Amino acid sequence: MQGRKPVTAILFDMDNTLFDFVAAQIHSCHQVAHFLEQEDGHALYTYFQRPIHGYEAHENIRDYMNDRGFFSDGTYERARRIYEEEKLRNISP
Repeated sequence: MQGRKPVTAILFDMDNTLFDFVAAQIHSCHQVAHFLEQEDGHALYTYFQRPIHGYEAHENIRDYMNDRGFFSDGTYERARRIYEEEKLRNISP
């Protein structure tokens, strides 16, 4: 259309507006727990709900592992990757 300026930006809020981020995060927590040979993915998810590190902070995984006495740097790094990969894989508008 003549006389109109082109759109240069689009802003939107994705978290639980355009997709169900909570469901993706819960799924990710179950996958991480499975990798850690734990069957309490919901318990891991509760760590993300605490007001300590932030809702998406990987430090929540570290706390979960420390509290259960099986933290190691290599395992933590792999758990972080699984969390992010599964979260992204399970987000759909």
